[in-house]
Amino acid sequence: MLDIALLTSNASQLKYVLQVGPRHEFYTLLVVLISISIVLQISSAVVQLILGTIFNINHHPDQRKADILNNVSLIFKVISITLNIIISVFYSIQVDHFTFSDYKMYNNNSTADDVSLLS
Repeated sequence: MLDIALLTSNASQLKYVLQVGPRHEFYTLLVVLISISIVLQISSAVVQLILGTIFNINHHPDQRKADILNNVSLIFKVISITLNIIISVFYSIQVDHFTFSDYKMYNNNSTADDVSLLS
């Protein structure tokens, strides 16, 4: 379930960055890092599917191959988590600078009472 949550979070972050576009301070960096993270997560899932369906770890000749694939999957996950830590740093910098005037620009019906939404 954690993999699905991370993938969903990355998809949401990518959507936001693409909507904001090049106005985002770290647009290119975030698009690249989020894309790499998504590719690594999908690759890890494919490796896990292969491990679960093709290899029988009770069959001695398959154990070495399964161990290697398991290690590859683990490496993909570690790199993906590391990338997401970096993503969260650069992603939060832009979100923290979101002001009420930015909010009004996206929502023409906003009033002074809407300031409480940003607190």
